[in-house]
Amino acid sequence: MLGLAVVATATVAIGRGHGAAAASAPSPASLGWYGISDILDRSGTVTGLLLDVGSLDGRSVKAITLAPDGWATGPFDGRVLYPVPSSAGTALHAIDARTGVDNVVVTRPGALRQATYLGQTLLFLEADRTTGALDGLWRLAPSDVAPVRMTTGWREAGVGPGLWTFVPGSDSRTLAVEFCGFDRCAIRLLDIATGTFELLPTGDVGDVVGIAPDGQVIAYAACHGSMPCDVLSIDRRGKSRVLARDVAQVWMSPTDGALIVERAYTSPEYVLDLVDLASGARVEFSRASSADAVLHPSAPRAGWGADVPPGWLIVGPNGPPTAASGKMVRLAGGATLQIGATQ
Repeated sequence: MLGLAVVATATVAIGRGHGAAAASAPSPASLGWYGISDILDRSGTVTGLLLDVGSLDGRSVKAITLAPDGWATGPFDGRVLYPVPSSAGTALHAIDARTGVDNVVVTRPGALRQATYLGQTLLFLEADRTTGALDGLWRLAPSDVAPVRMTTGWREAGVGPGLWTFVPGSDSRTLAVEFCGFDRCAIRLLDIATGTFELLPTGDVGDVVGIAPDGQVIAYAACHGSMPCDVLSIDRRGKSRVLARDVAQVWMSPTDGALIVERAYTSPEYVLDLVDLASGARVEFSRASSADAVLHPSAPRAGWGADVPPGWLIVGPNGPPTAASGKMVRLAGGATLQIGATQ
């Protein structure tokens, strides 16, 4: 397991949200994880995807076979969303990763490209099953009798097939909707209160990491899958600046915007820095003895994720946080909590 030594957190202003409310350590059994892996035939062709869900006390609760173009996202308080297509449309399922209880939350006539929960409100992106043209972003709140279209569809010119991701902002009112094609990404920002969209006029950028409390969009530079990579801060006019250079992994707290990066070129050590969003100054946060540790959850393309309690982050060996996967580290003070089969 990781031998973490927190060295500098006492001198760092972490930000709001890491006080008494975040002090008590949650039980790993109350936190969910998911991971997606390819199902291959003998020729190496992908015939489907395997969705595994479980809890951070080391239990693998359920395995589900998805279509080759399937996806999953979450967890949202333990719930993992995934689509199940049929001849009649698409049913969006929410499975509780801790218990295996699986429910259909909405059924739609089109194909669902991505979905997320913002509190108890479900947002999903729907497309025509035949043409692939987007039908718009839809909302289903507890007070809604039926799904409500928040915006009509749009087309991404010249990018072809790609990946849609939703990244909620730490400002509690903004959702980044990102489409990454083969050679570029397009980022739209949804104001949840008004339902209005704006296209962020960015240059060449990669995956969105998060949205800071002041509205700055934090994203990878366009490294096209190669690491290490720079991390950018982008304002609403599309002007970007390098916030952190040559990082191996990035994690941003969805509750208060605390930004943690993994240093590159430090093997066999594993060093995490806390980054000041205004100045880009980096202070060492923790150091591990293992070279194969990563932050959880990683980039949207990683194919796995975990519940991260407010005020904590998760570190462990590369891959989904299954049994014996590492530790939770408290941002304020650096206390650690073992997760996995050792509980």
